[in-house]
Amino acid sequence: MYNSRVGVAGAARPGTGASGDACNIGGAGGLCSCRYWGGMALTPTCHYSEGTEMRLLAQTLDIQGNLQQSRGQAQEAIKTWEKAAQIYAKIGERGVLEPNEINQAQALQDLGLYPRACMKLMSALGLENAECEVTAAQLERRSSRGG
Repeated sequence: MYNSRVGVAGAARPGTGASGDACNIGGAGGLCSCRYWGGMALTPTCHYSEGTEMRLLAQTLDIQGNLQQSRGQAQEAIKTWEKAAQIYAKIGERGVLEPNEINQAQALQDLGLYPRACMKLMSALGLENAECEVTAAQLERRSSRGG
């Protein structure tokens, strides 16, 4: 068995250990190894802790949601981001919930679901007691100020 490294472009580069090397990823919370045949890596096999695996899944779902949103598939993006948010909450990754919920709020707005979008945004910003509805009196005060 030949022990060369195969980079991202797929060209054999013996012993380089290049930073994009799928067979040389040990510092990402797991350990990857490759089976080689004729100097080419067949498939990398990575072993991660359950928390790292769940975080990678959530990050992948975030990316998928972004792609769906960019393709005009807002409803699918919301569902995907909700799955990611559930995983982040389960593994205690509270810091990434805010951008995730902001993304959901944007998609809700794109669907014309303004009250739900506002509530999601308020939740993301930690303003859960804030009201999204504007009363007639508030509109009147605003218009009388010239705003």
